[in-house]
Amino acid sequence: MEENRKIGDKVLNFLLKKRNLYLILIILIAIILRIIVASNVEPVADEMNVAVRSINVHNSGTMNSIDESHSFYFLTEIGYKLTNYINLITARLPSIIFGILSILVLYLIVLKLYKSEKIALISAFLAAISGYQIRYSLAEMDITMAFFVLLSSYAFLSAIYERKDYMYYFSALFLGLGIAVKTFAGIWVLTYLTFGIFYIYRNREYGKEYLSKKGIKVILICFLIILLSIAPIIIANYLLYKDKGIVDLQISRYLI
Repeated sequence: MEENRKIGDKVLNFLLKKRNLYLILIILIAIILRIIVASNVEPVADEMNVAVRSINVHNSGTMNSIDESHSFYFLTEIGYKLTNYINLITARLPSIIFGILSILVLYLIVLKLYKSEKIALISAFLAAISGYQIRYSLAEMDITMAFFVLLSSYAFLSAIYERKDYMYYFSALFLGLGIAVKTFAGIWVLTYLTFGIFYIYRNREYGKEYLSKKGIKVILICFLIILLSIAPIIIANYLLYKDKGIVDLQISRYLI
């Protein structure tokens, strides 16, 4: 009884904090809006492809398709299996869930950048009611990819501001997962390079510390983590090229 009372007190204290209460309300608004849209918006052409292809995709025997990697299809299939239904809402479930989680990650990113709970809460609220994010909570990769990119960005900022090398590795892992969902996420590496160069220019001590063997080690480990994360895409395209002399659509965009 005493232990249950302590847990109850902790939950009550958590709910009574204004920041937490505002976040909960923001998330509830986000959930309601996305469920309404997911239940009523007619499917677009790409969704028909993704939703159908995701059915029992684990039995397909392939690691990749001609236009995208299979990672998102697996996530969609999990939604089907958990609910035991195949319909518009379950097909859109990954985008709904990761879109909502993106709001929390965005809150953390803004809080780290501006050190202001007010600005962070406003940013989270704007993301919750964002017409773009709500409208595109579809059976498509973009929202899920964006979540992993945001999570990677938060880990990157934590690493660079707090000098935590292991957070660079988490950043690389999350970015690798984002690329595995949609190859386009790889372009985010350029953002990290640009920000890193700017930060080194503004913080000479950081430059002295990481423009050395330590920095090279971190970069190499991050590269290896990303490489391992997208290994199925690389292997599938290698086998496809070896067999038929072609690569998938997304890889061809980078190579041609």
